[in-house]
Amino acid sequence: MDRGLTLFLSCAALILAYQGIKGWRLGIVRQIVRFGALAAAYATALFASGFTVPLLRPLGYPDPLLHCLGGAGLGLLAYLFVCFVGGVLFKRTAHQEMGLVWFFYGATGALLGIAYGLVLVLFLADTVRFLGGIAEANTTLAATPAKQKRAASKRTKATSPFPGLLIEVKTALEGHTTGEILQTIDPVPKKTYALAGKMGRTLTDPAATARFLSFPGAMELAGQPEIQALRNDPEIVHALRDGQWLPLLKNPKIVKAANAPQTAALLQKFDLEKALDHALKK
Repeated sequence: MDRGLTLFLSCAALILAYQGIKGWRLGIVRQIVRFGALAAAYATALFASGFTVPLLRPLGYPDPLLHCLGGAGLGLLAYLFVCFVGGVLFKRTAHQEMGLVWFFYGATGALLGIAYGLVLVLFLADTVRFLGGIAEANTTLAATPAKQKRAASKRTKATSPFPGLLIEVKTALEGHTTGEILQTIDPVPKKTYALAGKMGRTLTDPAATARFLSFPGAMELAGQPEIQALRNDPEIVHALRDGQWLPLLKNPKIVKAANAPQTAALLQKFDLEKALDHALKK
């Protein structure tokens, strides 16, 4: 068994064991409340996140990102609130009298805790595969001579094994029976991970970016004044080339382009997958 798979399975085992023990302590009713809290968090994030966008605009990020951040924040608050109410209203396993009821509370709570832990393991696998796909794309492009020269000049300033570890775990998950089982029960479509990798390779390769912009729908987008301003901005071009994503997100020109109604309307009709496939053709 390779190191990536061993690391992931170790983390998964710790999560399942912890959640099983926690489920025993909470008991079946409080554990059911936790699942209800997850459902409440998802519903709140889905239906109420739009109300947070005006409040979060001082952060300086584009509205679509603020929509996601607001949804995550509201979802977390809803989850904590439901769990708090459940903790006040319902007893733990230790509060039951010793006997059959006590054992039933603990055993069923432990089973539900393991099921809850499996949800967390799936989320961990999704995160690793998504981020690993982007890291893999950047690593592949860094192997070209021009990228190697630029990367070598920066290597003395900052080195981190984290991207390589992500790629290692992602590869192990996608090439082993355990990963196949997780993919079978994973609710996230497989093409989501493929799109992440394609997008990473396209954005960090100038030639691929040019082919992406020549795609019919992308040409229409590129014709928007806000998008043209981005293409002609040296600061944005250098940031894209060097992978400086966080500063880009707060760039006023990018925020303006992302928030433009015309851009949003065109994006709804845009076939991203076909455009990325076109960009990556040699």
